[in-house]
Amino acid sequence: MAKKKDKKEQPVIEPVANYDQSIEIVTNCDHLEEKEVTLTQHEIEKRIIVIRGEQVIVDQDVAQLYNVTTKRLNQQVNRNLARFPDSFLFILTKEECNGVVANCDHLKSLKFRPTLPYAFTEQGIAQLSAVLHSKKAIETSIKL
Repeated sequence: MAKKKDKKEQPVIEPVANYDQSIEIVTNCDHLEEKEVTLTQHEIEKRIIVIRGEQVIVDQDVAQLYNVTTKRLNQQVNRNLARFPDSFLFILTKEECNGVVANCDHLKSLKFRPTLPYAFTEQGIAQLSAVLHSKKAIETSIKL
């Protein structure tokens, strides 16, 4: 006598509802790009902080200044680390980052970053214009 094989239930595959609409949402991401922000001299000066006896600006603020994402700015720095000696930039320690977050309201988002931020000196900010290759970066470095 032949044994009957138990049929396993196959999962029911349902079609994706409104597939065409979901593609439109994914492909239309123009609104996610950085909007051009023009900072006044006073606003730039407010972003300068003193860490380790150096006047620096944190990478998040520099990215806004040069109108690029922080991710892109840090990628370019990491690809060109030879151009940034210790006198141009350094990475904040966890304690320094916590101090910056506690004292600077506009940097509260650093608290939730998975990586520690870079701090750029005046020379480091000028060097970024050569690394970023953006029109805004060149214009901004001339103003500084």
